[in-house]
Formats: sequence, C-alpha cells, structure tokens
Amino acid sequence: MERTGDYWEVHIARYQLAASHYRLGNLGEAVRLAKINYQSAVKRGDYQATGNIIDVWARAAMGDIPYDVIQTELERDVFDPQRSCEVLLAKGVREFYQDRYANAVGLFQKAILTAEEASVENTYISPCYAWLCSAMRRVFETKPCRTRKARRQHIAALIKAAKKAVAIANRYTNELPHALRELAAAYAIAEKPKLAMSFYHRSVDEATRQDATVEHALSVVKMCEFCIDQSMPYNESEYKAALDLLAGVRQSKDLVNEQASLSLHDRFDSLLASGRRIATTVVPDDIHIEVCNAAKRILRGENVFIVFETAPGDAPLTSPPGQLYDEKIVAESRSTHATVIRDVENISERGVTSVREGTFLCSPIDINGEVVAHLYLTNQRFSGLFDDDEVRIADYLTSAAGAALEKADSFQKLQELNQTLEARIHERTMTVVQRSRELERTASQLRATRDKLEIAKEAAEEANATKSEFLARMSHEIRTPITGILGFTELLLRGVVTDEESRVSHLQTIHSNGTHLLHLLNDILDISKIEADKIVPEFMPCNPSNLVGEVVTSLQSKAIQKEIDLRIEVDAPVPSEMISDPTRFRQIVSNLVSNAIKFTDEGGVSIVLDTHGPAESPTHLVVSVNDTGTGMTPTQLQKIFEPFTQADTSTTRKYGGTGLGLAISKRLADALGGELTVWSQLDVGTRFSFVLPIETVEGAELLSPNDAMVMAKEGVQKEFARVSLPGTRVLVVDDSETNRNLITLLLEDSGGVVYTASNGNEAIEQLVSNQLEVDVVLMDMQMPVMDGYTATNQLRAIGFRKPIIAITANAMQADEARCREAGCSGYLAKPIDLNALLNLVHDASTGEVNRQSGGSSGSVGCKTTANTSPVMRSTQFDATAKTQQRDWRFSETVLPDDWLRSFACEFVDRVSEKLPGIFEANDAGDLEEVSRSLHWIKGTGGSVGLDPLSEMARNGELAVANSDPEQLLDTLQEINGFLARARSEQKESPPSTDDAEVASGAGEPHQDQPVGDSTVHH
Repeated sequence: MERTGDYWEVHIARYQLAASHYRLGNLGEAVRLAKINYQSAVKRGDYQATGNIIDVWARAAMGDIPYDVIQTELERDVFDPQRSCEVLLAKGVREFYQDRYANAVGLFQKAILTAEEASVENTYISPCYAWLCSAMRRVFETKPCRTRKARRQHIAALIKAAKKAVAIANRYTNELPHALRELAAAYAIAEKPKLAMSFYHRSVDEATRQDATVEHALSVVKMCEFCIDQSMPYNESEYKAALDLLAGVRQSKDLVNEQASLSLHDRFDSLLASGRRIATTVVPDDIHIEVCNAAKRILRGENVFIVFETAPGDAPLTSPPGQLYDEKIVAESRSTHATVIRDVENISERGVTSVREGTFLCSPIDINGEVVAHLYLTNQRFSGLFDDDEVRIADYLTSAAGAALEKADSFQKLQELNQTLEARIHERTMTVVQRSRELERTASQLRATRDKLEIAKEAAEEANATKSEFLARMSHEIRTPITGILGFTELLLRGVVTDEESRVSHLQTIHSNGTHLLHLLNDILDISKIEADKIVPEFMPCNPSNLVGEVVTSLQSKAIQKEIDLRIEVDAPVPSEMISDPTRFRQIVSNLVSNAIKFTDEGGVSIVLDTHGPAESPTHLVVSVNDTGTGMTPTQLQKIFEPFTQADTSTTRKYGGTGLGLAISKRLADALGGELTVWSQLDVGTRFSFVLPIETVEGAELLSPNDAMVMAKEGVQKEFARVSLPGTRVLVVDDSETNRNLITLLLEDSGGVVYTASNGNEAIEQLVSNQLEVDVVLMDMQMPVMDGYTATNQLRAIGFRKPIIAITANAMQADEARCREAGCSGYLAKPIDLNALLNLVHDASTGEVNRQSGGSSGSVGCKTTANTSPVMRSTQFDATAKTQQRDWRFSETVLPDDWLRSFACEFVDRVSEKLPGIFEANDAGDLEEVSRSLHWIKGTGGSVGLDPLSEMARNGELAVANSDPEQLLDTLQEINGFLARARSEQKESPPSTDDAEVASGAGEPHQDQPVGDSTVHH
C-alpha cells in the first residue's frame, strides 16, 4: 500500500498492526509503530489517523506519551465522535499512569458519554469502559472513604461500572480479560471472595484463549495477590513467572526508549520537545512531572524525582513523595551549583544505612541564582552510564525547569494580582449591588410605609365614621328612656295626674326609664360590646310579656303627646319565661315601637305577641310592631336596615333622628339568634316582625293570651327594700361628708347604729386604739391621709375579722379583685344602689358575707349592675361623654327634686370650695392631686343625684390617664359651669327645712354624740 501511495489505508493497516502487537504484549514494537503512524499521518494531514493511533501509543507506552501530542489532537477541529473518544482515552491513560486517578476517571467518563450521545459502540471505544473501572478502583484504593455510607456507595458504583464493561467486552472481546479482571477486583473490595475468584479465573482463561500474554500475566498477578490476602492457596511458580514477564515488559519498554535515545538526532528532537513542554507549562507540579519524564526518557533513568529545598530541621520533601536519596550528593549539588554524578549512593532509612551501586545524578534547579530543588535520577542496572553529553542534557532540563518555575511564579503572582483585582472589582461591584439593594429596600420600605399610611388613613377615616355612628347610635338609644322620664315628669308637673295610685304608677315608669338609662350608660362603658360591633349577648331567664309591657309603659307618654293609640295584643299562648338577653330584647322592641310612634300621625301602634310552631310547645316567639304611619316604597325598604338611613331627606327634616335605630335592632336580632323583617306599603302602614327562637326555662309555663296581657300591663314594679337592722353597729369610712350623711340616714332609718370616720387612719384609731365594737365596716377605698386599701390591709394584719365592705367609684373587675386582695369581704360600686347597700349590711351583720365569701377572696357582695362595665379608654368614649355632659345645659334643673336635693346642695358647696384648688393643682402639673379630687367628685356625685357632675369627673379622670391637658381643662371648666348653674338654682329655690335638717344631721331621725374622735349616730 505504501508503493501505491494509499496512505489512508496504510495508516489503518499500521494501526491494526500496532494494536495487535499491544495485545500480544510486544509493547516496544507497538509504541514504535504508533510513533511512525503518527508522524506519517501528521505529514500527510490525515488527522483522522493522528487521533486514532495515539490511544494505542498511550496504552503500549504505559502513559509515556508527550503531553503536547495529546493536547494538539484535542484541539484539532475534526468532528468525529470515535476519534474524540480515542484521544480522551489516550489522555486518560496518561493521567492514570501518572497517578492522577480522579482526572483519569473524568476523562474516561467523558469519552463514554461522547460515544453514547453519538450512539457509537465498537471495538475502538470499548477499552474506555474497562479503563474507567481501573481508574475508579485506584481512586478507591488510594483515597479511602471517610464514612461507611460513602464506601458502600463507591463500591456499588464500581461494581455497576465493571458489569457494564464486561457486557461491552462480551461483544468486543479484546478488552474482555481486562473487564473480567476489574469485576473480580470490585467483588474482592466488596468482600465477596467466591465471586472474585470466579471472575479472576474467567479473566485468566480468556487471556489464555486470546494469547494475550500481558493481560494473562496481569490477571494471574491480581488473582495470586488476592489469594495471598485471603490466605488461600495459589500457584507460586505461575505467580513468579507472571511477575518476571511484567518486569521484562517494562524493561523492554524502557530499552526501546533507550535505544531510541541512542540516536543523537532522536535525543536532540526529544530534548527540544521536552524543553518546549517544560517552557509552556505554568503549573509547578506539571513542570516537575515533565522534567522527570524527560530525564527518565532521555537519560534512561529508572527512578527520577525532585528533591525540594527545605528549612533546616524540616523533614525532606520530594515529588513524588517518600523518595529515598543520598543527602551528601544533594548537598554537593547545592554547594557547587552543578550537576553531580556518582556510581554509589548511601541511603539511610530508619537509622540503617545501605549502599547502592549504579549511576546516580543530581542536578540543581535554581531561580534567580537560588537553588530551590534538585533533579535526582537513579539507574541501578548500569554504572558509568553518563558522560558530558548527559550532564549537558541534565543542565538543559534543570535550566528549562528553573526558567519555567520562574515564569510560573510570575504567572502565579500575576494570577494572584488578577484575582486581587477581580476581588476588588467584585467587592466594589458587590458594594454597588448592596447599595442598590439598600436603595431598593429603602424604596420598598417607603412604598410599604406609603401603603401603611394609606391603610392608616382609611382606618382613621373608618374609625371617624365609626365614632360618628357610635355617637349617633348612643344618642338615639339614650333619648328613648329620657323621653319617657321627661314626658311623665311633665304630666306630673302639669297636674294632669291627681290620684295617688296614678302618681305612684308614673313614678315607677320614671324610675324604670332611669334604670334603663343607667343600663345604656353601662353599655357605653363596656367597650368590648361596642367596639367593632362585637356585642356579646348576656343570656338569662326573662319574661317577654313584662319586657314588652315595660317598653309600652316607657313610651306611652310619646303616644299620648301625638294623640295616637299604643296598645298590646296577644294572639297565642306565650311562655312565662325564656332564655334571652332582656336588655337587648327590650332595646329592639323599644327601637321598633319608638320608630313606629315617630312615623305615625293618625291611627295608632300595636305590639302583637304571637308564636310559631305547635300550640303546646311553640318554637319561636314573634313580636310584631304594626303602625298606620307613612309606609315605605320597595326602594326604601331595600335600605331600611342600613345605618344612618331613613325613608328620604324630607323624612329627616320632618321627624329628625339618626337612622340608627333599625340598624341597631337588626344587628341585635341577629346576635340573639333571631331575625328582623319588615313589610310596608306607602300611605298604608308598616309591620316589623321580630322573630326569636324560644329556649324555655325549667318550670316555665305557657301563659294564655289574657294572662300574658295582665302581666304585660303590670310590668315590673320597682320595690324599695325594707331591711331591718336593729342594733347593727356600722362604721362608715368616707372622706365625703355627703356620702357619710346619706348612708347614715339610710342605715338609721332601718334601725342601725352608725359611726363615721373621714379616712383610714381615723378608722384604725377608732377600731384599735379606742376599741370601738362594730358589726360591719363600710370602707371607701380612695381617701386622703390613708386610703381604704392600706387601712384594710393593716386591720387584717392585726387580726380584725369583722366584715369590711369596699365602696368605690371604680367599677372595673380588676378593682373588685384589688379590694378583695386587700382583705375586703364584700364590694359595692358607686353610685350606690341603696337596696344593695341595705341587703349587704344585713348579710354582713348576720355573718352571711363571710360564709358566702369564704374569706376575702370569695365572690360576695351586691355590686350594683349599674357599674359592671369597664371604663373605655378611647376617643369614642370622650365624644360620647361630651354628648352626655351637654344634656344638663338643656335641662330645666340640674339639682334633684327628691329627698337627695339637700345632699346634692351640700355637695355642690363643698365642690365649689375645692374647685379653685383643683385648678391650681392642674396649673402646677400636680395631676395626681387633680385625679384624686376628680375621683372623689365622681364617686359622691352619682350617690347624691348629680349624675352629670359624676360623668364630668369621670371624663376628667380619663383625660388625666390619657395625658390630655386640653380635655382636662375643658372638663374642669365645664364642672365650674355646672356648679354655677347648681348654686343659682339653690338661691332661686332653697331646700326645705326638713331637707336641710336631714342633710345636716340635726333633724329628728338622729343626733350626734362624741365618742373619742368619732361621731356616733343612733
């Protein structure tokens, strides 16, 4: 074929010939043919062949193939997946023999992936699979896994790769001995000796069949070494023969290199190629490897390595590590800065010195005149191997190495500088990025703040609307009972009612409406019931007939004023008692009836009680409010239950009102579990139906319509307690003289003996120092000198065991708990419920309080229901309180007309005396004194019938708590105006003689006698 000039075919034929020699173990001939083929292919531009032949070259030369040859082939622009695989295989084999097993694994895997992606599978790429297993095994053997899990994973991967290699080799059998040997080695690592021996035998047999002597020897050696490790029998002669064969193969390979280097021309070319490779390498480790390879190839060294210069006292350092050398030869090379050749070297190992004969060369490697390392070469087979030519070659190689290392150092510094610059650029870039992110975060925060401000604005507007709705709602609810009070009072003042029975009935109606008004004020204080419409019903037994009757009684005056009829009808038996919220029930019916009266000018209003369900056990109660008023259109009906809504604007002008009543009623009906519906026809009338589920009370009965009518007309009569307290000794401790006089008058009227003290210190002095014997102590909790909490604590500490009843204007649950913690037996809130006071004193004097309370922490006392709600600390309360305070300005009188008038007048005088001092304390910033005075006004004002004054003081206390100086000053000025109005009324209509005597304590009911520092009333 050479004679015909068909070099394409020549290169293919020579490739097959070189591969055959490699397979038969003629490695030297295989390398020679591979080099000739490579040079011929390069010369003729057959780059397909250049890529294919180097895989045989690399394997036959045991990785001793020039780096630049492989790199050149990798960089050639030839698209051929098979060629790429063979080039990667050659590079992987080179890495494998240079002990860089991890790199070899990566290259073999890349070659396999390239073939599989191109769907190439043939005998040329089949070696990649077996060589991958060899590299993976060597990685496992040289770098043991740190954990058991990692070891198991590595072994599993190795076995998997070996099985695949065997599967490929079964189709392309050249690599079958190699693949079987690697699978056996994998099973040996996995501690499966039977499988390992089985595959070792198969590998030996297959190599014998192929007459592949080198593969046969490799398999025999691996198998025998495994047997030695496992203490298993093996054929020693066969093992020795295999070792000798492999040694001869390696020697013949070296001899080939040596023979090749005998030619001065070849040595010169090889030296130049090595110099180029050394000069183009910039990694110090690669430079060391190239120098060693070149010296081994050109100078025929058996063992070539680098000895590094180290600091005195440091351990020797070599590359590859762990090499033994003669330190004297190295020292001579260091001192002379010249290549040293010796025929003998002295090696010290573990304190034992041994002498070796052969040829030993040491050549210094210096950088800028300083020795940094030495090239050390040994050949123990020949002595006198080197002459001047070899010395010059060694000097050339070490000089090239020194220059390359100097360049590598500069390159390293340049890289470090570049990295530093990159780090600085990266740092500055990150700073810019960070600043940008900060700006973005700031922008996001600003956007979030803007959104929050928008939300806050909407919330504020909604809160403002809620406040307005709240004020309107409360105004509507409060005006209803006030109308009843004013209406019946006006009837009494006009003299319309002359007989005593009607007079008492009207007074009961006035009292009932006043109580209802007090309930509404409690609702104002109970923020948990109003805020966000979270009204929680209080379910208890109640009589629906009585509740309806009370509503009709309270609103009768409005019907009379409009000259319309207001009546109750019962169409079916109704329960005598059912579970519901009586306050909310009354409020719903009251709103509906009041609304009906307002919009009815002719005819009348009827409240019809009916039931749904079986007659003997009805399921729902129906309260229908029918009127013959203006009626509504369908459009108006659709929005009748919306807040602040009436039929139209003309309605608002004609009838007034806030439009909240029906909205409140609708929500309350839903809260009670019922529903509120409406039917209306324009100019005919309207019917509101309040349907409520019936939850019966045990023992309750169904009332016939007649009985229900009787009960509704009777209503709930206010009964004033008549409690007998003969000889009961009571100590009243209160800083308010008005309160002391009021309680004294009430208790003495019931037969009690009353002692008084104006503060806790006086109380302790009377009870302890003067040994005053009492049955009950009524203790105001906030007083000057010594408050009630301190006094009670001290009395309990010295063994005083009589009941102590707390009286305080603070109506919070926490206040009651604080009183009981101080040692109080009972608790009563201001304004004082006189019935509750009498019952509580009676129970305390007979021991009922202590038995019920079980000490100072029990649940005892007649705390009035008028003050059970916590004080609201919100802007809604402030606004509502102002509305309540303005009412007294439009009233004809501010002083009570009953028996409390004298106490009220006395209290007005005392407050008028103290008010300038309160103003001075406010100007001086002494808010504690202002709060204490306002607390005194709040507690006593309600007890003597001056509820507006009490509310003003309560509002002032709230202003102090909220640090609102403007509100506080407005409240004090309003109190001043109220007192001026009250004093004016006193002058126009002074109290009667009887009232004055009652107030001063000089009347017939009692007289004063001094007992030490106390006052005794009997």
